[in-house]
Amino acid sequence: KETFERILAEMETRGNARDCITTVFIFRYLERIGDSLLNIGEALIFSIIGEKIKIEQFDALRSTLTKSGFSSDFENIDFKAIWGTRSGCHIGKVDHKGSAPAGDGAHGGIYKEGNLKKIKQEKANIERWANIFPNLVPEIYGYHEDGDKGALLVEFLTGCSFDEVILTGSQELLQNAFFIFAQTVREIWRATRRDNPVATTFMSQLMDRLPSIRQVHPAFFRMNQTLSGTSVISTQRLIEDCQTFETGLTAPFTVLIHGDFNINNMVYDHAQQAVRYIDLYRSRDFDYVQDASVFLVSNFRVPIFERSLRTRLDWVIEEFYTFVSEFARENQDTTFEARMAFALARSFYTSTRFELNHRFAKVMYHRAHFLLEKIQAFGDGNWEAFRLPQEILFY
Repeated sequence: KETFERILAEMETRGNARDCITTVFIFRYLERIGDSLLNIGEALIFSIIGEKIKIEQFDALRSTLTKSGFSSDFENIDFKAIWGTRSGCHIGKVDHKGSAPAGDGAHGGIYKEGNLKKIKQEKANIERWANIFPNLVPEIYGYHEDGDKGALLVEFLTGCSFDEVILTGSQELLQNAFFIFAQTVREIWRATRRDNPVATTFMSQLMDRLPSIRQVHPAFFRMNQTLSGTSVISTQRLIEDCQTFETGLTAPFTVLIHGDFNINNMVYDHAQQAVRYIDLYRSRDFDYVQDASVFLVSNFRVPIFERSLRTRLDWVIEEFYTFVSEFARENQDTTFEARMAFALARSFYTSTRFELNHRFAKVMYHRAHFLLEKIQAFGDGNWEAFRLPQEILFY
């Protein structure tokens, strides 16, 4: 591009069009040679590590692994990409083929490469969690920056994700895992509680995600309607009204929240009898209701409809809501149910963009609107008197 612009400038000033055009063709061929070499290089990387990965991601992976103590010989590295992430990062599992080389202290890890700001923030959050709860989060093995990209290598946690426990474990295993999970959450919330009132932002979070929701489900946005003299306001107006009401509602204290408290972002290790957290990019001091609502809806939105499995999901939802309600009473949180309504409306609505089963996504869309309309009808009144209809949590 730089050469092309330079040649155009010379053609205008010197007028030697014949030589300039010839030079453009030469550089065009050089560019094609470069593209071919890049394709060959990435094909060679694919043949060695068995996964498709771009050259800049390979460079970041190599630098991060070298700094973390892994062997620099990629023939001894086993890299498996992990698909389905919603974080916008390239994620893979890294391990040694066979057994680790003697004297090499590194163990299998999770490699994450992406936007520098996100990766740097996740590193800072992991370090913060580790200072408070050393065994709760994965250990950081390596970190690398390159321009606007960052790469992070962290410990691969043994065990299984909480959704696997719910869907495949025995009832006894599920009850044990949930007990440990609830005790862990209670300990975190108690230890990190700070008596600093904080304004909630559930409606602004929803407003920010509306464009991505409408990309997936364009019809999930109601316009102003009138039927037999009865008017129904638009989704936009409904959210704006609720956003205005939310300004008068604050959480009485903060805790350190996970920030993306989905059931697949926590790992249960049965041998260690422990629950550990992963994917901590959004961690911050905020209202515990944010994490609670995300956890509840992450169970609801599992697209499984077999009655026996749905019953297990409902059991987890009911137990966790009971646990959170008890925590609210213990801490004299009298507006808990009102804030939960705002948070659930946000979580139900934003979750539709991850669900391509239109019928199931529409169920969440309708529940979000039901809660928003209930909030609007209540108005900016005495939020301590607001009651959440708990049946909305169950499919």
